[in-house]
Amino acid sequence: MDHRPGRPVRPLLLIVAVLMGAAALSGCLAPDAVDPTGTAPFGRLEAVFADGDGIRVQGWAIDPDTTAPVVVTMSSEQRTRTFSADLERPDLAGLGRGTAHGFDTRYPGLAPGPRQICVWVENVGAGRQDRLLGCTTVQVRRVDPVGNVEAMGSPVPGRVRVIGWALDLDAPGPVEVVATVDGAPSDRRRAEVVRPELGAFLRVPAELGFDLDLPATPGRHRVCVSAVNRNAGRDQQLGCQDVVAQAPPEDRRPTGTVTAVTPVVGGVRVRGSVADVDGPVGTVRVAVQGGASSSAPVAGGTFDTVVPVGAGPARLCVVVADVASPPGPYLTGDRQLPCSTVVVSAGSVPSLGTSGSPAWTAPVGPPAGHPLVGVDRDAGVSVSLRDGSLLWLFGDSSAVDANGSLRYFVNNTAAWAAPGALTATRDGSSGSQPVQFVSPGPGFPACPADAPRSAMWPMSAVVVAEGPRDRVNVLMGNVCLGEALRIVPMGVSVATWVYDPAAPPVDLPVTGTVVNQTLFGADEPQWGTAAVVAGDGLAYAYACAFPPDGGLPDQYGPCRVARVAPDRLADRSAWRFWAGGSNWSANPASVVELVMPPGPDGTSPPLPGFSVKFDATQGVYVMAYSPWPGFTDRIQVRVATAPTGPWTAPVEVNLPGCADTVTGTGFYCYAGTTQPSFSEPGLLGLGYYDQRLRVDSAGGQYLTVKVPFSVVVIP
Repeated sequence: MDHRPGRPVRPLLLIVAVLMGAAALSGCLAPDAVDPTGTAPFGRLEAVFADGDGIRVQGWAIDPDTTAPVVVTMSSEQRTRTFSADLERPDLAGLGRGTAHGFDTRYPGLAPGPRQICVWVENVGAGRQDRLLGCTTVQVRRVDPVGNVEAMGSPVPGRVRVIGWALDLDAPGPVEVVATVDGAPSDRRRAEVVRPELGAFLRVPAELGFDLDLPATPGRHRVCVSAVNRNAGRDQQLGCQDVVAQAPPEDRRPTGTVTAVTPVVGGVRVRGSVADVDGPVGTVRVAVQGGASSSAPVAGGTFDTVVPVGAGPARLCVVVADVASPPGPYLTGDRQLPCSTVVVSAGSVPSLGTSGSPAWTAPVGPPAGHPLVGVDRDAGVSVSLRDGSLLWLFGDSSAVDANGSLRYFVNNTAAWAAPGALTATRDGSSGSQPVQFVSPGPGFPACPADAPRSAMWPMSAVVVAEGPRDRVNVLMGNVCLGEALRIVPMGVSVATWVYDPAAPPVDLPVTGTVVNQTLFGADEPQWGTAAVVAGDGLAYAYACAFPPDGGLPDQYGPCRVARVAPDRLADRSAWRFWAGGSNWSANPASVVELVMPPGPDGTSPPLPGFSVKFDATQGVYVMAYSPWPGFTDRIQVRVATAPTGPWTAPVEVNLPGCADTVTGTGFYCYAGTTQPSFSEPGLLGLGYYDQRLRVDSAGGQYLTVKVPFSVVVIP
């Protein structure tokens, strides 16, 4: 029989093959049949087994009339597939027909269940005696995911809950599921809820359940769940259902904001505004941590009161009394506004206070239509250039595709922002991904085996004027990266970049040059974690001690400071270390600790990442950082009138949306920085990275904020 082009297919014979199993096909010699002519092909079917969504066959075939590879045909379910037996088989050399006669191929796309497969060799030359190598039955496995949606509803207002299970039999481990609400997909979630009864019944690992909590506006929605396929097969929809999401009860609690917290003689002045839909608010209560509460009258929806607060750091919390609501399914009760912190100091040390709530927030990133819209970047270090523009330096930049797969990941990138649009970065890209600012080069320390990847992260930057141009000198942290957030500090390097205001890098890559790969070694302090150019024209660089693998709050610190001419930042011999008072030493061992009092909750030194800038609007040096353990929902702020201090105790800024939980995973904020370019009278500019901007989003963003802030010197 022959199924090569130009020779007719004989379907009746194929039907006979399916019905009779291993019986000889008409026109085919059975595997053990005698060939009286000596011209029929021969061979061996050595293995037949299920492989994904099909059957795999292995063996060899030869025709005595040629040394060339011969055609092999396999059939199943009245369909055929031909291929050439041309794989090298050195063990066939003794047959005298060459060695390129092996085959190993798949018959894909078969439905699950028992499937019969027959394999034969097509004759070459005269005789038309094809050779049947064999027929057998193989159990084809199901390769598409399976599962079920068992329950779907809206037990909580504004949410939809979906419960079920999913399994992919040809892929180990929990399968991923995707839910859509009115066609809009959620993030992929792993079906890893333990379901012992299902695992025992299906004889598979029990981690196959899912319990999805999805946001949904009040009203009717079409919710569908699909299992994501791996290996062979396709994604499978597990079920769809219409669900009516509950509307939340009307919130009739009072609202309000603290607009200013200002230290004054004898206490702290607290101002704000409040409102209640049920009527005018009469009073607010101001509670002082460790002290007595006091009431303040409300007139015209505002309050302005002075509460007694002693020297040192303190926390103030304003509580607004609820006005009685009419009967109904309402949310009611008193409302505590975000707490404020103050530091009341004596003598020439500033006192400071903040309401703790941002009054303005803006993301840092490219404008709409830019190839890098949606870039997720952290560790936003900024440096002001003389024309009022900003250079932004970021730690890591990444983005994901719509299906959740990583599109790119780049260590250390930079972008320029024009005056008047300081949060709109004008990035340059390569292949629609950011361009690295600098790369580790010769002299980078050898990385340990458990953290083999070398990288550089920006820590701080200072500007040196060179005629009309600005040279930006950047202190970079050398690090080695391993798995599970394993980060090994490997010292400090220096990179440089020149800015020409006559030719700004609009939509162009910003790339620097490493001028000293090992300014400080891995066994030395991280000098330059923060840096600021002071009024004397010198760059002051800070370092705080920290345990290499993390630790408790009292294991961080102390902090110290050194200084150097900004244009000699890369020259180790030019550095001098503060030895107290007006004393500076070339010997790092002479350096002394900075005065940094604890905050209202006790010890709160800076972590490895912090920033120091002079804020001309506030008239002080500002230190900002994310407090222990680093991933948090707040920023701590200290101020000083000199770069060597003494520094005040910290006040705290509460960051909204910095403690989100998505399917049991927490997302927080970190990399708190001071951003004086955004400060205004009564408002302090800060920045931070939010790991998850929204519960339904896949990435984070670096943000700038302005918070009510006051700095005063009380006689």
